[in-house]
Amino acid sequence: MEQFDPNKIISREYIIDSVEDILYKVGLQIRSLSGSRYRKWFYSPKIVFTFLSLHLLKDFVILLSEDNERTKQQVLGDVGNYFGIRFHFTSAKILTVFIALNSQLYYYWNHKRGIEPTFLNIFRVIAGSATPSSVGITDKRDIKYLNKLCKLVKIVELNNIANPFFGFLFQFTAYYYNMSLINMLLIV
Repeated sequence: MEQFDPNKIISREYIIDSVEDILYKVGLQIRSLSGSRYRKWFYSPKIVFTFLSLHLLKDFVILLSEDNERTKQQVLGDVGNYFGIRFHFTSAKILTVFIALNSQLYYYWNHKRGIEPTFLNIFRVIAGSATPSSVGITDKRDIKYLNKLCKLVKIVELNNIANPFFGFLFQFTAYYYNMSLINMLLIV
C-alpha cells in the first residue's frame, strides 16, 4: 500500500480532472484556476448575469400581476398558476435566481478588489494541481472523503444536460393541458 505524503500531489486514483474549473466553465468564476480558456460563449459571466437579471425581472412581473391576467401570465411562462401555486412557485424561483446573482456579484466584487477565491484551492488538490498540505490536509481519509464528494460533481454535470429537457417537458405539459393548440403555438 502506498504511503500518503501530504507534501506531494495525491495519487492518480484519487484525481478527478474536471473538478478544478467547474465554476469557471459555468460562468460563476472570472478566472480559471488551471489557466484554461475554454468556456462556451453563453457561459460568459456577463451573459449569465444578463439572463439571470431578466429572469428575475420577469418573475417579479409575474408575482405582481393579478390572477385574472391569464394572457400575460401565459406569455411570461407562469407555470405555477396552472397548478394553483403561482405565488409559491414564483417566490422560490426568485430566491434561487437571487442567490445565483448574489454569488456572481460576490465573485466579481472580490475579483475587482484582487481577492483570490482561496476556498477553491481544495478543488485544485482533487484535480491534482496542488498538494494536500497546501490546504491543511494531512490525513489520507480526508482525501478519500473529498474524492467521494467530488464525484457528485459528475451528477451536477448530468443535471446541466437533463435540466433543460425536463424544464421544457414541464412547461409544455402545463400548457398542453391548459391552453388551446393555437394559443400554445403562438406563445412558444
